[in-house]
Amino acid sequence: MSSYKTLRTMVNSGELSIISIIAPPRTSSTALERALIESPDISGQCNEPWSQPHVTTIEQRRQIAYDKIFSRVSQIRSASAKFDRRHDILVVKNIADFIPPGEFFIEWSSLARHQIFLVRDPACAIESELNIFFRDIRTDGKLFDGVTPNQYARTTGFKNWLALHRWAKDNRNYCLYEAPVNTYFANADLTHRDPKLIRLVSALRPNLDANEMFRFRILGWEALQEHLRECRTQASNYAVVESALFRSNPVAFLTGLCRILSITYTPRMIDWSIEKTKSFERGWDEHPDHFFYDQVLGSTGILPPQDSAPAIDRFPPCIQNFISRKDGANDIYREAIEDSNFLGP
Repeated sequence: MSSYKTLRTMVNSGELSIISIIAPPRTSSTALERALIESPDISGQCNEPWSQPHVTTIEQRRQIAYDKIFSRVSQIRSASAKFDRRHDILVVKNIADFIPPGEFFIEWSSLARHQIFLVRDPACAIESELNIFFRDIRTDGKLFDGVTPNQYARTTGFKNWLALHRWAKDNRNYCLYEAPVNTYFANADLTHRDPKLIRLVSALRPNLDANEMFRFRILGWEALQEHLRECRTQASNYAVVESALFRSNPVAFLTGLCRILSITYTPRMIDWSIEKTKSFERGWDEHPDHFFYDQVLGSTGILPPQDSAPAIDRFPPCIQNFISRKDGANDIYREAIEDSNFLGP
């Protein structure tokens, strides 16, 4: 029996429930994941099982994802066997664009019957994405067209890449990233993604150019929109959470969310300094994108949100267009927070 069919049998029999977090990058999804697993009713978590950038087909991505989830459930049930636990609740977080919209998400939502969609002001989320990614690139590697980051920095008047990155972050001005965004993200990074999935996205969005492909695959906002609309169509159990509101008043939000999910709220969910808090699954320090999680994994609690979003003209033109155009990220964000299942303060 396949991992999916086994998991489906466990869900249908009442042995297992799955709470799914779906979000674009840099929207506090890992913080919410970490908070939820502190509930005494949660058995454990599985982080981004669909995130397999080197897998060549969607079918392989699907199989590996469900194999990972089943393996995680087996580990948890083995560890808790002495307690005779008869029902396990697993929290699974996925970045929105790694689960293909349509039949694959429908299949997923039939297994994970509680979906939580997490959103954040797109300018804040994308700013954080750029800062994290460009902070951790190798300065001796090729940024694009055979040019190293340090060589590129010198063409813009900076001594080296670190100086350029510090200036961009301190001034919240990312226009100098235009060439890397246009070329590196749009072309080089996509070679590591699922070619068949990229073709699928191209079919769904036939007018995408390279920059459009970058923002669809890397930022995942359209995928989130399609997943959310699918849940509305299917009348699924779901909630929409806004990152800044969640981080401004985590107690109120988590209390309300726990009520929706029928799980117990505990102060451990916001205070991770308390002794014996539950740990994430192993291997985070070996995750290829571990630097995206360093802050939350090293934190003692949920941090307050930043004060404001950067001005739109502080981004390269392709990102400005993506955020502000009709049906762009801002429109998707507004649609999400106006949803009838939005969890307000």
